[in-house]
Amino acid sequence: MIEFEIRSEMNVREWFTANGGKFGYSIVVSQTAFPDYILKDEQGRLYRVEVEYQSFNFVQHKHDPAGCDFILCWHHTSASMLPVLELSTGNMYLPNEEPLNPINDGKKGQAEIERNNKERAKEAIAKIDGLKDEFFTAYINDMRAVSEYQKALYEPRIRLQGVARKTIHALNSNHVRVYSEDPYDLFKYLFS
Repeated sequence: MIEFEIRSEMNVREWFTANGGKFGYSIVVSQTAFPDYILKDEQGRLYRVEVEYQSFNFVQHKHDPAGCDFILCWHHTSASMLPVLELSTGNMYLPNEEPLNPINDGKKGQAEIERNNKERAKEAIAKIDGLKDEFFTAYINDMRAVSEYQKALYEPRIRLQGVARKTIHALNSNHVRVYSEDPYDLFKYLFS
């Protein structure tokens, strides 16, 4: 594997494509339009994710927070309305949480990152011990609602991708070469 310095959003996307599994996510959809990714976690939940080099770019690019579940960035540089996963450190920040180190060299080992996250979580939970039960109930209710929302949102897309694969296979079987599996590219190819 070739190591390279992360200097842009494209570098972040390239790095995440190769390393996203380490964070428990797989890429379901990758696109240039907002949001950049639809990710699936190990429990099968889907997330709309925007990739940025620095988290403050989300606001600079005037993205709509309602169209995104969290921001994936190399450097978390300022508090955000959305959760932020900072890839250089492995830290997940809650909405409106300030970054620990606005710029980090990203050279921490994975074990150290996990240990730091667990320690931070224990400290935070100790401070808000009385809210744990309330949070747990709200979290479960939210997950149920999100699951229903995601199911309604993504089932048509998954069906579209399946039909697109069948259509591409049929075209290729008839010696018509289609080089993109993106349903929207296929639509343009067939109907333009």
